[in-house]
Amino acid sequence: NDKPKVIASILQGISGKLVVNGVEYNNVMPAMSHIADGDIAHIVSYVYQAWGNTGPTVSAADVAAARKT
Repeated sequence: NDKPKVIASILQGISGKLVVNGVEYNNVMPAMSHIADGDIAHIVSYVYQAWGNTGPTVSAADVAAARKT
């Protein structure tokens, strides 16, 4: 539920060991920085709010701010 970290993982990609809900993953997710801010915002908001999740809405401005850091 760390919005900036989730957005950064999409923009910059992830590699190496990652544990989610006690399950270990070790793979590569390439950077997706070529995707538009609004599209990334919609994807993250969907994941945060689908399947019974109650996470926050992410805006294109949130993604734009993350790109600058």
